[in-house]
Amino acid sequence: MLFVAGAAVTILCHEPAANAEPGPGGWTLPGAWAAMCGTSPSASAVTFLVLWSAMTLAMMLPSFAPALWRWRVSLAAGRTRRLAGAVAMAGLGYFVAWSVVGLCAFAASRVAAIVVLREPGVVLAFPIVGGAVVALAGALQFSAWKARHLDACRGWPACSRDGSASLAAAWRRGLHLGRHCVCSCAGWTTALLVGGSMDLGAMTLATVAITAERLAADGKSAARIGGAIAVGLGLARLASAAVLAWR
Repeated sequence: MLFVAGAAVTILCHEPAANAEPGPGGWTLPGAWAAMCGTSPSASAVTFLVLWSAMTLAMMLPSFAPALWRWRVSLAAGRTRRLAGAVAMAGLGYFVAWSVVGLCAFAASRVAAIVVLREPGVVLAFPIVGGAVVALAGALQFSAWKARHLDACRGWPACSRDGSASLAAAWRRGLHLGRHCVCSCAGWTTALLVGGSMDLGAMTLATVAITAERLAADGKSAARIGGAIAVGLGLARLASAAVLAWR
């Protein structure tokens, strides 16, 4: 139900972004940024966090739910009391970690939106910068840093040092996984924020890539394949923006 709700909100929010007019250099203001334009800081924060939460639910549940279910099964085998509460607290901790990232992304996105809308020179350069960022985000998939956090995500909850099943311990487990998940998905998150966090095509690609690297037998190879695709898309976008800039 949560996945369906998140996907539904994302699809609904995609429609206004899909109809946006391209700006200089063929660049279109990402949907999550456009939703903040002309609104107060508090209203734009609420709007952004709603969109962010919907995106997080739609993208992360396919890979998070199996891990959470495995943990629930292990708790049930140990006859843990307050099983539903422990599972709920772990899930809450996980999504709180992502919400913190959302708040940081909101602050950065609001500043960036103001700059690119008021400074023509920055607007013209943004498509090129965006392509470079997407390519670099793909390259991050090949790093040892990425591999370390991916291993922690794939090994959860066994990687947690806290063996108790209290509500506080469940909260810490969720935060623990959320922290590693945020770091593991840093490249995809950055690429989506630059390329349009409500673009259905980009979201679908990122969701498939994240789910594959978490659930596939060889997660590191899946991560590298996704990274290679992202690098290719970033370079193609960079080349296209460069051609348009020289016209």
